[in-house]
Amino acid sequence: MQKKVQLTTEGIKKHLSNTTPGQALAEYIWNGLDAKASSIEVRFELNPAGGIVAMHVSDNGHGIPFELLEQKFGVFMDSEKIIHRQRTKRVSSETHGKDGIGRLTFFVFAHDAEWVTIYEQDGKKYRYTIKISAADLVCYPSENPTEVDAAIPTGTVAHFYNVSSQVIHPEDAELRKFLVSEFCWRLLLDKGLEIKLNGSLLTAEENIDDQALFCPLGIAPPRPTVHFVRWKHKLHGEYSRYYFLDATRKERWTNFTSLNKKGDQFHHSVYVQSPFFDTFSLGTGPNEQTELALEGNSQKSDWFKGMLSAVDAFLRAARKEFLRDSTDKLITQFEQKDIFPTHNEKNQWEVLKHTHLAETIGELHNLQPNLFSSGSIEQKKIFVRLIDQLLDSSEAETLYQIIGQVLDLDQDEKAELLGVLKSSRLRAVIKTAKLIQDRYRALEQIKRLNWDKSLGAKEVPHIQEFMERHFWIIGEEYSLVVAAEKDFEQALRALYDKVGLKSSADDIDHVDKNKEMDILLVRQDQYHDKIHNVVLELKHPNKKLGKKFVDQVMTYFEVIFSDPRFNASNMEWSYYLIGNDFSSSGYIEGQLENAKPHGIPSLIYKTKNHKIFAKRWSELITDVELRHKFLNDRLQVQREQLATEESAAKTADQVIQRAQKLSCAN
Repeated sequence: MQKKVQLTTEGIKKHLSNTTPGQALAEYIWNGLDAKASSIEVRFELNPAGGIVAMHVSDNGHGIPFELLEQKFGVFMDSEKIIHRQRTKRVSSETHGKDGIGRLTFFVFAHDAEWVTIYEQDGKKYRYTIKISAADLVCYPSENPTEVDAAIPTGTVAHFYNVSSQVIHPEDAELRKFLVSEFCWRLLLDKGLEIKLNGSLLTAEENIDDQALFCPLGIAPPRPTVHFVRWKHKLHGEYSRYYFLDATRKERWTNFTSLNKKGDQFHHSVYVQSPFFDTFSLGTGPNEQTELALEGNSQKSDWFKGMLSAVDAFLRAARKEFLRDSTDKLITQFEQKDIFPTHNEKNQWEVLKHTHLAETIGELHNLQPNLFSSGSIEQKKIFVRLIDQLLDSSEAETLYQIIGQVLDLDQDEKAELLGVLKSSRLRAVIKTAKLIQDRYRALEQIKRLNWDKSLGAKEVPHIQEFMERHFWIIGEEYSLVVAAEKDFEQALRALYDKVGLKSSADDIDHVDKNKEMDILLVRQDQYHDKIHNVVLELKHPNKKLGKKFVDQVMTYFEVIFSDPRFNASNMEWSYYLIGNDFSSSGYIEGQLENAKPHGIPSLIYKTKNHKIFAKRWSELITDVELRHKFLNDRLQVQREQLATEESAAKTADQVIQRAQKLSCAN
């Protein structure tokens, strides 16, 4: 005795438990489209309080012939296989709905459903009703068909009662957005199709982000008209496809575009219309697999191949333009979510390295967006830092191998990936070389200002002006607080503003509060909450450093040391007295000897968080050259040529003008 598996209402609901109200409603619209309807309307019937009395989905399709009732309502699991084939491997968009599965999803938003359908058979019209309750989905009682007036149009109306207003509502913007994303591509495919939601037409334009209408060049007649559309939101249940239409806009074939698996949100549809498809032929092969016929107009023809190649090239160009915009958004998102390694914006080297990494990430995203389309914030941080480390170690080939093994890339894409990594590295080297080159130019310029007496360099307009723009000579991470000899009260307020502290209007209580510094710099250590301030006292090239100038710097120290606002526990101060040479008095040499136990080069005085230094320009320049030696050795900057080029400036003013244009100028 044979027994059959019995479906239960609970089993059906469990199987369809993930169905959303939008998906459920969409299936009833698809049922109308499968019945060749040109007009479908969803209408909500409301009571005076705004509650839903009933919901109705009506269409003008060919109805449900009574002999197909069991196939439409009695089939459940088998229809899934049909739909999978229809939605992925289909060659036409004519049939798209879920048949049995779709008609049972009403339980998501209503308790009772009733279908009233009118169909035509043998020149006569018939009408009957089907009823289903959410309490018993496996039972679909129906009355026998009765003949109706032949003038009555065919079609089906699905009535839904005991509808939950909390689950589905006509004023729900997300419901409309869902339905537009579900049917927009079909609305463009079938220009005569109308779908209404509570009296309002759904339009494809609501989901169009970009579109173009064009005729590909270089294609022999009959030249096609191509309508490209990029959608704002992903299509539901529909991939990015070509739709090939004949001269009357009837669809003759559909197939995927080549850009479906890129993970880049480039959701699109392409409608290709041409008389070429009037005789486009399909054949039926073994195992009921539909395939193109070998004779007549087909995808095997040279015309079709040339046309598709031209349209595909357009698609790839449109995608690149789209990715440029989305890449900017990705980089901004990575910045906001701290996915990039932390860098100091005042440090030119760290900025250069960060820029290199961001450019590489951007180009990788343009090539393979799915590298960054998934994963948690922490996973993205790890991946980005891996790229950073490999780039920093010049291991572009290693990065190429890693990515190439993870992604399914064709040969052209692999070549493009390697090219991206190599060109990114080359640009970074060029930018670094340019910065090093300009810094060496700057060193040649400060040497000439100090040691070439024919230039007539002066202290404030030349030496000080130069250092205001090139204080990287002191350190990489400083920013200018004040210059041009501001007094201490002005400097205090400027310093507090610079480090983001609340400034005080109180006067500085010191007899020398009106003394003026040449330059005040500040560096914030964001890792250890430290604020390092630097005071520069720069002397004319003809003046030699001695006790008089040391006392001047000591006065600055005494004013600052006496005011608690300058001496927070996280503040440090360094004072630099800089000139061409020390005086013959031996005073500074004696101070250097006294401070020697501290083990800090050029230190002449130290107390608490304050240090005073005396430096010759030659020593300062040597320090800078040592800092740059590693990169200079690798990049082989031609110092002699730079020195020759900088000798073209014949006055101190010309030197300053050249210094202001360098990439290393702040």
